Amino acid sequence: MPTNIVNSDVSSSLDQTRVSDRSATFILAPSAKALGQDPSELALNKELVQQARRQHREIAAHMIKEAFDVDGPTGSLTIHWDGKIQPALTGSEV
Repeated sequence: MPTNIVNSDVSSSLDQTRVSDRSATFILAPSAKALGQDPSELALNKELVQQARRQHREIAAHMIKEAFDVDGPTGSLTIHWDGKIQPALTGSEV
């Protein structure tokens, strides 16, 4: 079974640099070869890279949602849009 090399760090780096799934395969294969790995033994195709990236995004989103505390120190949540408080959403004008 091929080894998946797209872990959360690789996935995050590819997302931050906006590398497409297809381009990622062209980057990862020679990188793996340069590190002494046989690219044919690795899970390196567009679909597998896309699937791994999606899974890591879902895990990261879940962790952020779990850590998010709506009832934080202020006890309320205010939405800012372009640096302005939206009165219709907060119920009061500032």
